[in-house]
Amino acid sequence: MFAVAGLAKLMDREAVRQAARAFGVPGPLVAPIAAALPFAELGVAVALVIAASAVAGAIAALVLLGLFGTGITVSLARGRQPDCRCFGQVHSAPVGWKTLIRNVGFAAAAFVVVAAGPGSSLSDWSSSLSGTELLALGIAIALIVGFVIEGSLLLEKWRRNGGPSGRAPRRKHSV
Repeated sequence: MFAVAGLAKLMDREAVRQAARAFGVPGPLVAPIAAALPFAELGVAVALVIAASAVAGAIAALVLLGLFGTGITVSLARGRQPDCRCFGQVHSAPVGWKTLIRNVGFAAAAFVVVAAGPGSSLSDWSSSLSGTELLALGIAIALIVGFVIEGSLLLEKWRRNGGPSGRAPRRKHSV
């Protein structure tokens, strides 16, 4: 989840800045936060898959999810539902209680890693796979990455062309 979110934000930097503004981040902090956030999410993703750093990654995930949860809660309390751009162009919707509940679920999973430890590492797990299983896993990962990239490109094209009707948005003519 953090890897997809971080990569998606890297692909749509302006949307990250817009979301930061919409959540009420003070002007001077918008650019640095928008620049750092994708890398923070990618760092958490990497840390979570390495057994030696999984607990630190889970703690970082809890911090990020806590910050996101605070921003969502404050916005909802103020009667605002800004577009979160949680997953960049891959998925973007106004925040709501569902967003908050989803993040609580992610935080619960991170808390389990902090409390119980990381379990076996990705390298231990992958070394137990046969050659055929590794090939299938590689193909599955490549397909998922391809679908995410293709989906984001199609979504952007769809938006530019006026949505499902295929008609470009009307331009207002000034008189």
